[in-house]
Amino acid sequence: MTGEDVTARIGHALRLAPALLRRDPIFRYAAIGALMALIVLVGRLAQDWAGPGPIPATPPSAIERPSASGPAAPGLSQPVLATAPAIAPGRSLEGVTIAPAPADPFGRLPQH
Repeated sequence: MTGEDVTARIGHALRLAPALLRRDPIFRYAAIGALMALIVLVGRLAQDWAGPGPIPATPPSAIERPSASGPAAPGLSQPVLATAPAIAPGRSLEGVTIAPAPADPFGRLPQH
């Protein structure tokens, strides 16, 4: 195949595309899928070019960062220790009260 043959075949396929989009559902859905894949690919490339992480809403100089020598922020206090659950691996079930689950009408036909 020469370059002229390839150009003629591509030109012929481009002239057929509008008619195929209207009349052939397989071609239509394949074209829609290819377009969606292209949009996702361009979005992923743009995300890679932008760098890691989200784009900050404020300039980095406006963000106040805590210093290592300063006091800890009030939200960063020590975690509260939770009481041990009554049922856990390796614990005895003596003294544990297990009740049946409450009745639930989920998945049943309504009773009129």
